[in-house]
Amino acid sequence: MHDDTNKIKAKLEQNHKAFLERTHLSETWKNNTKTHFVVGEIGFNSGLNFLATWRQWQQAAVNNARLDYICVEPNPPNRSELRQALALWPELSQYTNALLEYYPALLHKGFHQLLLDDRQINFTLIVNSFNLGLEQLQQSSHPLFAKPLCSVDTWYYENIGPSETLNFEPQILLRTMAKLSHPNSVFNSNNTDSSTQNQLGQAGFEVTSLEPNRLSATLKKIPSKPQREDFIEGAYNAPFAPPWNVSQDDSETPSGPRTLTVIGGGIAGCHSARALALRGYEVTLIEQEPELANQGSGNPQGVLYGKLSPREETLAEFNISALAFGQRAYQALWASSAAFGAQCGVLQLAHTPKEQKLHEALRVRYGDNSELVQFLSATQASEIAGIDIPHSGLFFPEAGWVNPKVLCQHLANHPNITIKRSTKVCALKRAGNQWQTLDAQGEILSSSTSLLIATAGHARHFPQTQHLPLKPVRGQVTYLAASDASRKLKTALCSEGYIAPADPLSNSHCIGATFDVKAPFHPEGTNTQQSDHLENLDKMDGPTPALEGALGLAQHRREIDKLSGRAAYRCTTPDYLPIAGPAPKYATFLEDYQLLRKNAKSSIPRAGSYWPGLFLNVGHGSRGLTYAALTAELVAAQIDGNTPPLPRHLIQALSPARFIIRDLIRKKI
Repeated sequence: MHDDTNKIKAKLEQNHKAFLERTHLSETWKNNTKTHFVVGEIGFNSGLNFLATWRQWQQAAVNNARLDYICVEPNPPNRSELRQALALWPELSQYTNALLEYYPALLHKGFHQLLLDDRQINFTLIVNSFNLGLEQLQQSSHPLFAKPLCSVDTWYYENIGPSETLNFEPQILLRTMAKLSHPNSVFNSNNTDSSTQNQLGQAGFEVTSLEPNRLSATLKKIPSKPQREDFIEGAYNAPFAPPWNVSQDDSETPSGPRTLTVIGGGIAGCHSARALALRGYEVTLIEQEPELANQGSGNPQGVLYGKLSPREETLAEFNISALAFGQRAYQALWASSAAFGAQCGVLQLAHTPKEQKLHEALRVRYGDNSELVQFLSATQASEIAGIDIPHSGLFFPEAGWVNPKVLCQHLANHPNITIKRSTKVCALKRAGNQWQTLDAQGEILSSSTSLLIATAGHARHFPQTQHLPLKPVRGQVTYLAASDASRKLKTALCSEGYIAPADPLSNSHCIGATFDVKAPFHPEGTNTQQSDHLENLDKMDGPTPALEGALGLAQHRREIDKLSGRAAYRCTTPDYLPIAGPAPKYATFLEDYQLLRKNAKSSIPRAGSYWPGLFLNVGHGSRGLTYAALTAELVAAQIDGNTPPLPRHLIQALSPARFIIRDLIRKKI
């Protein structure tokens, strides 16, 4: 067995040297003024190449430089398999441990982005076939607009085993790699056979070094692109959908100082401000209230809530991605201080026959993924919760609850972020290549190259974004003092409502929340109502009778006028997905894509028209804690030109322009 282990290690070391020796990465990083470098790898294997590259980057890269590492792998190892494989290299243990700490519990098809080393390392694992995975890094499936979301500087390409060759076409893959590269991008491989060399030449790469088990090449010829006249506008049954999700003109990308204004100091705005500040942007964060997180984000406790589905659908795919990303985002904060909340797990109860049926369907799909979710009997649920639970349930061991106000204060506490409180933005103005925010008197509040709106339903107050179908929804939570009995609750519970373990700082629970979709927006809607307090109390003792006595619900009902809480408006969308991405020019979209009213499959070979430098991160409904970390990273990647944390089809599903296209097709506009 010891000899077998040594043979495996020797083989892997040989492969590793083929990539990391004589590619001169260290010299490149030491002598290069680039602050953003992208490595792409075909095949993850044991993760050794990534860890070794990470170590080299730490040793050689200039200060504040960022490394994007993109890896495509159809069958990545799970945590246990990865831990076993990397145990062969104790010299990399600090990197191994960091990777394993954030490695996905569920390796579903799609993007898994890990922000490591204080976000200096951006590792994106794409679980998909090699060809389809790389295609997701192009801006559009339309040949005219298949530009890279970010250009790869160096490629690692290993021999691919027989089990991985299903639907694998090397020549197509190499051409896609060339499309995702720039002139002088470097290709490294341990595959030196003549067919690979020929395919490299056909893709535009020129071999610069060839040794046994070691090949290097450089991209010298950019792949040719189709011409606009090859696509007839207005033709029916077009093979390619209109590339409305791609911006018409990249030339408007601002140069010079990287500055950003974020309007809205809630969870979405603060996450966005932090993500761009960590990329080196000078951020001005404007909040109309005296404090951050004073409106929809102001509840003292919020639960990181994942809604699974047994079906493969867009909302379900986004939910699982957002839950995983959110858990990773809050993991270090939970470990650092009880003020942020607790990674206590979240238990979703099967408290109705409908929920029981759903949980059984979910067991079929997720039953083997115990690190993500566990299917518990009532007895097991009671043991984990610390109180008597009469229902079975789903337990998410890596989730928990967060104090949104403390979170927002932490996110905004960065030297690159300047906060303007008690400041209301009344208008937006484009002046040259700058966005200006103006007060009621027309005075300039801020000026920046990019601007992000994170004001929930208030986004409709600006002419540039007033077309968005945002709906404010009133919600109310109730505060209850903790008792000796209620402090036995060890995990967050979700059924008709939610309750988290007692906040150790306030010695209280926050329960709720109502979700009144019929109530129109009203300035006095933030006043608490006794009827909503009663509704929150009823949501507690129905599914979990043990909470009746533990929380003294009967006494609270008799003294309902003494209860305290808070009410606020959240903001939701017609498809329940958030809105995250560049802001479209509504009138231009109507003109450019009017043919969709007649035929949804019209050939319209033109990109979308967007306001340069204007972005949105709104519409999170009651799941801002779960969604906002991921959408903030997405918008930050779009602004800064980095690897996005989501595949192209999900980016399009979150696009602010999606509603214009849908309404045109449905002849609503």
